Amino acid sequence: MADNVTPLRPALTSTDTTDPELAPTCGRCELGTLKPDRARMAFWRGEGLMVVRNIPAMVCPNCGEQYLGEREVLGLDRMRGEGPNLEPAEIMNVPVLDYRAPKRST
Repeated sequence: MADNVTPLRPALTSTDTTDPELAPTCGRCELGTLKPDRARMAFWRGEGLMVVRNIPAMVCPNCGEQYLGEREVLGLDRMRGEGPNLEPAEIMNVPVLDYRAPKRST
């Protein structure tokens, strides 16, 4: 599974994101041919963070960009709305860091 989580890009016109025949070239790097895989996304809901995993997606093996079909985007929207009422598959602890500006080079 690709670890590079990127913004939602519902660029595929088919609702079946697992059909290799429909696999276009990546629009981000323009080098990789998208392959069926699973993605994960994180969403803020108030002060809480919700992670959704195992989302069917087309993923670029070159840069890791993830593309979701219309069906998956609609499913994620539904899950975001139902968030507090959904039974979690697991609970994870996530480190929270404060931003630090990089030191200037001399």
